[in-house]
Amino acid sequence: MANKKEALFLVESQPPHLGELISVLLKINDYGTMHICVSGIPQVIPIPRVMATWLFLLSKYSHKITVSALLTNFDMMPELPEKFKHCTVLTTSPKVFVHMSSLEIPVELVPKTLGYCGVFQRTAYRQGKALDYLLSKAKMAKNIVKEV
Repeated sequence: MANKKEALFLVESQPPHLGELISVLLKINDYGTMHICVSGIPQVIPIPRVMATWLFLLSKYSHKITVSALLTNFDMMPELPEKFKHCTVLTTSPKVFVHMSSLEIPVELVPKTLGYCGVFQRTAYRQGKALDYLLSKAKMAKNIVKEV
């Protein structure tokens, strides 16, 4: 018998990190369909890139996942969008859990994976982008020196 339950997993994903992925994988087999919904408020990475990353990371489960974005803070949403009202909401955020519970929406607080703090991941991503930029400038300077 196929599992008909659906979940809406709310993630910040700025950037997507191993902690979020492990939390999603922890719950993915409990549901017939899982909708991954990223915060549509870009902080570090453009939202289309975040969504593409989730689709790539979960390509093994492409038959049972969808990926979308909502342009709102999840802990301030007045209600779920109509297409997700039948879903159980999953989150690793205590603030989102409390907010969804106050709206009487079925919600589960999924354990966070220790050691994968989003702040650390954002900092590492920004440092990587800065290093990429500096390396490209160094390569350009090296090419200019060779030409002279």
